[in-house]
Amino acid sequence: MFKIFVTDAVTGLETREFFNFLTKQNQNARSRERLYLLDEKLRFQVFIKIMCNEKSMNCLNLNLQAYECFRTLFVGVNAQEGTLTPDAEGNIDAVSNFSQVQGLNTMWKIAIHCQNEDVKELCRSLLCDTFLLTKSKSQSQRLKVHDQFIKTCRQHLANAQAQWKESPNVKEHNVTIFNCLRLIKTFILRFDKEHIVTELKQALDKLSPEELRYTRRVGVKLDPGGARTEVEVNLNCTFWELMRQCGELLDLKLSEFYIFTKQGPLPDHIYNHYMKDYDLT
Repeated sequence: MFKIFVTDAVTGLETREFFNFLTKQNQNARSRERLYLLDEKLRFQVFIKIMCNEKSMNCLNLNLQAYECFRTLFVGVNAQEGTLTPDAEGNIDAVSNFSQVQGLNTMWKIAIHCQNEDVKELCRSLLCDTFLLTKSKSQSQRLKVHDQFIKTCRQHLANAQAQWKESPNVKEHNVTIFNCLRLIKTFILRFDKEHIVTELKQALDKLSPEELRYTRRVGVKLDPGGARTEVEVNLNCTFWELMRQCGELLDLKLSEFYIFTKQGPLPDHIYNHYMKDYDLT
């Protein structure tokens, strides 16, 4: 069917209808197994053997119809495998088993190499969601997932730079470098804005009722000559929580400011220290 309706398609209508068929939902379904017209086993095979197969799906020339099919199957297949939980709109709500997520390599290729700008933008957002919405009881495990994003991005960037040095006049290498930088920027902006409140709440939820009462109001300024503002912080939290509260209060991204004390800029390693161990005023 794929060969007939996609590879050897005469018009775009055939291809569109085929992708609609792959993701078509049974509106009269009464059980999870019958939600899609394709059963779970067949959907998994279609996703892995077709949508994640470079010989079948060329990431360079992916259009919006093909990408929407990929995205729907990515969320659906990983939901049925128990690696993520979708929300009511079919978007990622939480990733519970990041190491077992299917289709990540294909998503990286689409986000960096696809020639369709709309597809790249949508895929960048989905890729960042997959990394940033990973839930784990261990903060170190979440940090490893975030670090993996940066390391993978840097690897793609290094490969593109090496190819550019060999062939500086090849436009594709410059585009790849630009796409890698755009992806890193999207990740930073999404992390800064959308996860300040969430991570702050997660930190406070871990505290006991007794620990929650251990608070103090701390004076902050945007600049030395600026107006003084006070934020109430829990001293059982780290300085990262103070950064997140200031970001929320002042509507700033974490990358747009840093903590400056009477002794100078707060050293990087201190951000992981608990505020209760310091004299805050």
